[in-house]
Amino acid sequence: LVALAISAVGLMAAYRAAGLATQEHGWLRHRTLASWVAQNQLADAQTTQQVSLNQNAGAAIQAGETYRWTQQVENTFSPRFRRVTVKVSRQEDPDYVLASAVGYVEIRP
Repeated sequence: LVALAISAVGLMAAYRAAGLATQEHGWLRHRTLASWVAQNQLADAQTTQQVSLNQNAGAAIQAGETYRWTQQVENTFSPRFRRVTVKVSRQEDPDYVLASAVGYVEIRP
């Protein structure tokens, strides 16, 4: 009877740990996908080299999930470079930033 009680407690703990791991996996998946969206938007700004001083926003689909991104472009001390900040959130919760990326774009004459 004591062995049965110990086994029951052990199984309940294992079940709880498996449940928490499953929830954590979903959260990590969204953070990873959001970081890919941020890096893609930053790479796009760096390759086109046509960024103006403003804030842009849009949506991107990554692995079947829709993410919302905002891009802020600012001047730097050097007139040849601009600072680009990209923030990404889920479409359902636009106020919670899952990932962000910062980079610099060289402005060529």
